Amino acid sequence: MGNLIAFLLKFHTFFLFILLEVISLTLLVTLNDSQNQLFISSSNSVSGAIFNMYDGVTSYVSLTEENRKLQQENAELKGRNKNSIYFNQILNKEDLDSIFENKLAQQQFGYVPARIINNSINRSSNYITINKGKKHNIKPNSGVITSQGVVGIVLKVSENYSVIMSMLHRDMRISAKLSKTKHFGSLVWDGKDYRLMDLKAIPKHAPIMKGDSITTSGFSTIFPQNIRIGNVENVEHEEGDNFHSIKVKLSTDLKSTEYVYVVENRMKEEQQNLEKEVQGE
Repeated sequence: MGNLIAFLLKFHTFFLFILLEVISLTLLVTLNDSQNQLFISSSNSVSGAIFNMYDGVTSYVSLTEENRKLQQENAELKGRNKNSIYFNQILNKEDLDSIFENKLAQQQFGYVPARIINNSINRSSNYITINKGKKHNIKPNSGVITSQGVVGIVLKVSENYSVIMSMLHRDMRISAKLSKTKHFGSLVWDGKDYRLMDLKAIPKHAPIMKGDSITTSGFSTIFPQNIRIGNVENVEHEEGDNFHSIKVKLSTDLKSTEYVYVVENRMKEEQQNLEKEVQGE
């Protein structure tokens, strides 16, 4: 208590000055109309700036939730795409609005939205980690895509996370086709440019030119057909080789991708079991 009194006595002139200033400003504002309007205008500007800042912060926070909802809606829309549907019979145009209700078709591919939380592009074997796992029904050997194209294949899964073998992996092999001619081959990465991959085993007689679209072939249980992969960047013909040498520029920028969809093939097991029976004969 003695220290407080000593402090006040030591700085009493300063505190008196502040008090008189406050009183003077109060009288100036309340007794002078022009100053009063100026004060109100200034205070409104300050409070407006504070509220704008607060609104910006709350909008940023709510944006995450809005992105999550939008991604979920996009996943549901992808599931309604014709490439994700198994048709039980040939349909007429008038049947398309009620195919599920009338059991004319069933959804083969479902989509689970996820966010990338770790990624690499500068190694010979690159991996991606996402924030979804077993409890979100993610399984190994599931395809991973974005709205722009293919990202990779799920390799390992824990309760809450999954590790993806990126397109930029030396062991990656994806069945891809030329959209124009339907010729298919295998897409591989040479470990150099993260934007380019090589399309192998396209026969030399297949017509191809720069800019041609490359998509998934659908010849696997991992990806639906016609998922975009990229476009032909360069075509070369080596003497004595029966196949094109094709560089494909990826449509997905794996250096900046943030949100993905994990593809769930709900009829995978049936197809795989049938194929194993044939292979065993």
